[in-house]
Amino acid sequence: MGELEKKINPEWKSAAPDPDTFIKEYKEYTKHPALNSMLKGKRIAFVGPSPHLKEENCGELIDSYDIVVRAGWLKEPTQEYGKRTDVIIHSFNQFEIPAALKHKDFFKNKFVLCSMVSHDFIEQHEAFFDYIRSRGCTVQNVDDNYLYKVFREVGTTCNVGFSGLITLLNYDLKEIFVTGITFYNMGNYGKVYGSDYYSVVTDDVKLYPNENESTTPEQARSDLHDQLSQINHFRKMLKEDPRIKLDGYLKKHFN
Repeated sequence: MGELEKKINPEWKSAAPDPDTFIKEYKEYTKHPALNSMLKGKRIAFVGPSPHLKEENCGELIDSYDIVVRAGWLKEPTQEYGKRTDVIIHSFNQFEIPAALKHKDFFKNKFVLCSMVSHDFIEQHEAFFDYIRSRGCTVQNVDDNYLYKVFREVGTTCNVGFSGLITLLNYDLKEIFVTGITFYNMGNYGKVYGSDYYSVVTDDVKLYPNENESTTPEQARSDLHDQLSQINHFRKMLKEDPRIKLDGYLKKHFN
């Protein structure tokens, strides 16, 4: 990596090691043929699990898009979030794989994109991906050296939804409507998941058992995933890529 590229990358803000210290050569993203065919020229709804979607009542709008991508979901959504799912984005770590297996029918015949580094978890990842492939899924486990490149450009280890969004923008899609994503309430945390999704986090993943369905910075690993770095990078993306369309919450905070 050249000196000029090093200078323009932001300061590294994550408890994880700076990728510049251990990656010899970053990689560009390799498009998956099936996902390329699915997304080319299409209007995409990119849907996270934020509770504000219940207020915005976007379910029918979400389902009107050509392709519905769900980031961070492990089970069928409730009506306020739309009924359709074509692509699932998740990290599938050691806590999430058992939850995903509990709701395995949700994954049947979907395209699954893992946009979080496998690192030393590759054997568990591949075993899970082989299983869901047997249920009709097509899977892409995105190359770690591409994801580390993304993280370094952003300046932190990204939320899996954000790294997934950046990955999808490599495709020749017509537009992508981003909704249900709040960067953990713009870094303020609190109630960041809808009730149905929160029940999966608490009952299945067992990470966030709090009153009022709230999430603390410590539970969301803010030491790893710096929200301000991601917010600043998203502002840059919005200036450079007119394909990105925002829901009401994001318009309020980014326009």
